[in-house]
This record gives sequence, C-alpha cells and structure tokens, in this order.
Amino acid sequence: MLYADFHFSASFPPSQQISVRGRNALALRMALAGIFALFASGIARAEEEPLSVELREFEVLVDDKPIGVHQLRIHEQGDRTHVNLRSDICVKVLFYRYVYEYEAKEVWEGPRLIAFDASTNDNGKKSQLKLKFNMTATDFPQQAAKMDVTHQSTSYSRLPPGVKDLKTVRLLDVEDGETVSTTWIFAEYVDVPLKEGALRCQKWRVDGDVQAELWFDDAGWLVGRKTVERGHRSEFRLTSIERERATK
Repeated sequence: MLYADFHFSASFPPSQQISVRGRNALALRMALAGIFALFASGIARAEEEPLSVELREFEVLVDDKPIGVHQLRIHEQGDRTHVNLRSDICVKVLFYRYVYEYEAKEVWEGPRLIAFDASTNDNGKKSQLKLKFNMTATDFPQQAAKMDVTHQSTSYSRLPPGVKDLKTVRLLDVEDGETVSTTWIFAEYVDVPLKEGALRCQKWRVDGDVQAELWFDDAGWLVGRKTVERGHRSEFRLTSIERERATK
C-alpha cells in the first residue's frame, strides 16, 4: 500500500510581499503536488482492490440425463491459486432418491498442488480427506517424472503443468485418497460452444488406473470432462463462465 503525505508551509516577514512571479511559482508547485497526490492515492486504491475471481458452472449429466450441477471457483493470489469445487447431484427413481454432495479446496503454488481438503456426502455416508504436499517448487520441474509426486486430483480442475513432458501423471483419487498412475495423451484442439461464443480448447485422453476425456482452455482450466462411473457415462458440460470481484 502506498501513502502520500505532503506538507507545505510558507511564511514571510510582514515587511515583505510575495511577488507575482513567486505567487505563480508557488501555485504551480502546489498544483503539481496535488496531481501527484491524486496519482499516488489512485495507485494505493488499485493495490487495495481485491483480485478477480472466475466462476465456472457445469451441468452434470449421467447417461445424457441432467442430474445436477458442478462449480469451479478460481481465485489467484500472487504465486498461489485457490480452487473451490462443489458438486450437487440428485437422482430420483420412483420412490428412491439418491443424493451426492461434494466440496473441495485445492491450493496451488505455481505449478504444484500443495494442499487438498475435501468432504463428501454420498447418500448419507460422509467422509473427509485432507492432505498437504511438502515437495518444494524448485524440485518439481526436474524431479516430477522421477519422484512420487501428485500432479493433480481426479477432480481434474487443472491441466497438470508440464504434462507433455511427463511419462506418468499421478493423480490423487478424491474418493479414497489413494494415488493412481495415468498417462495423458493430447488428442486435438476443439471449439467448445458457450453463450458468449466458442471457446478454443485442448482435448486430452487419460488412460491407466482411471480413464477420462478432458477439455481445458488455454489457461489450463477445466472446460469439460467425460468419465465412466460405476458403469454409467458421466459428463460435466460447461454452461457459463463469470468473473466477479473477490472480497477480502
């Protein structure tokens, strides 16, 4: 935060009078100082102003039928990015009602996932998963392919940084906290239709312990996903992207 504090004083003996030139010079200095003070206060307000937050809304479908919503909230703060995820799913079949609720928080520091906190309500069965990863940022680019590093979770919120150079991508399974090994294959560039217009995306195929088809924008954030869950086709289909002003 910047502060600008200006003090001006001018005293003259009673026997002296300020010349016209002197008065003009003093007025000019005061005017310039006022302009600078306004500029500095503008910078201070800009620094105080919270960063923007991006909110992505997805429609959740199973076997092509809408059953709920998923939200992805992205808040970048300096070198760290805070990601909040929420899924609300409800299925009704005759007198049977199935409810699934999922909330998670991811903290990214540069290219690495450093913290993960999730809670799940699977039709009344509740569970919680909380993990922190201690690998240093400087180790990540050189050692990612050699060490037991978690590059992403199976929420697939973000394209794992440097994925093209990784033979094995290790994912944190959000259901049980286990680490699964996968390979990621770039498929193609595609345009995903939105109300605001088409969004250019990368399509990736995930194989290995888990399988998925994923779409990410140029910034590396999730645009769409298709998986098979318990024998049923599951899809997250992006419906909107909104930007809001973050509150402290």
